[in-house]
Amino acid sequence: MRRRRSRRSNEPETRSTFRVPSLIWWGLGGGGIIAVIVLVALLQGTSGGATTNDHWHANLGFDICGERTYSLPVFPGDLHSHGDSQIHIHPQTASQSGDNASLGTFFENARSEVAGFDISKDRIQVDGEEFRNGDPCADGTRGQLTVTINGEVKEDFLDYLPQDGDVVAVAFR
Repeated sequence: MRRRRSRRSNEPETRSTFRVPSLIWWGLGGGGIIAVIVLVALLQGTSGGATTNDHWHANLGFDICGERTYSLPVFPGDLHSHGDSQIHIHPQTASQSGDNASLGTFFENARSEVAGFDISKDRIQVDGEEFRNGDPCADGTRGQLTVTINGEVKEDFLDYLPQDGDVVAVAFR
């Protein structure tokens, strides 16, 4: 009877092993990290607008027909003016923070608090005087309302979410 030789403990293993469990752990770990990142992003929201923790300022200027400048007077609100040619953005309520902390919200606040002021996509009213796209300026040229943010024309300016340090220029020329 032949005896089998027992393998010595110091000889290397000749069989290759494939460790599925370690691959699974790496996959689960990576997937878990991605899930946490996505969850945090969703909980924080994707809005670029100011939140109740922010206190931002954006410069604001008005030019009417190249002859007259305008500055909004002091008015209250989460997005308000101190009469200093700045938009003061420090929301206290959810209704005026995040995606609601827009130029449209600021201008709505101004319209409700400042007599004779209004603005829409194609017209502006200051001191009760209205200027609509195509109306003539004093020099005879037909005016057009344009709003630039940091030097870039914004067609949908009412939806824009002002950022700290922005320069907002409203012109009818």
